[in-house]
Amino acid sequence: MTLVAVLNIDFIHLYLCYTAGKRSDSCHPSPCQHGGSCIQISQPPGFRCRCEGTGYFGARCNRGMK
Repeated sequence: MTLVAVLNIDFIHLYLCYTAGKRSDSCHPSPCQHGGSCIQISQPPGFRCRCEGTGYFGARCNRGMK
């Protein structure tokens, strides 16, 4: 194993340790459509869309009212 390979492995390990404790922002960019508001939650999929006042409904405010 060369010195470059060892440094790359150490860098990857350091990066994974650094990012492991951080939560990603499930609302950026917003998965909600038609002006729905995204709220980050701890349960999968990590977000909930509030569709009130948009005229749409569904998990991503993607279904129109009839």
